[in-house]
Amino acid sequence: MWRRADVADAIDALADAGKVVLGLDLRRVDADGRFIELAWSAFEPTGDDDCRTGRLAALSALERVDADGRVNEFEWVLVTWE
Repeated sequence: MWRRADVADAIDALADAGKVVLGLDLRRVDADGRFIELAWSAFEPTGDDDCRTGRLAALSALERVDADGRVNEFEWVLVTWE
């Protein structure tokens, strides 16, 4: 899990290491200390340049995060990869 400010670098590093980014979940901690999680993106590998297309799908989803005021309170991003 990475801070939103750092997650693009983490996505790039994962893809550069040959990992396929499968999805992003946004997370925050509420006033009671509980995690609130929002599934934000999902990528289905096809076997054709999955590292690159998974990276692009994840980075595109991050742009949606910045454009949507509803999710500004989510400061963490959980990255799922294989």
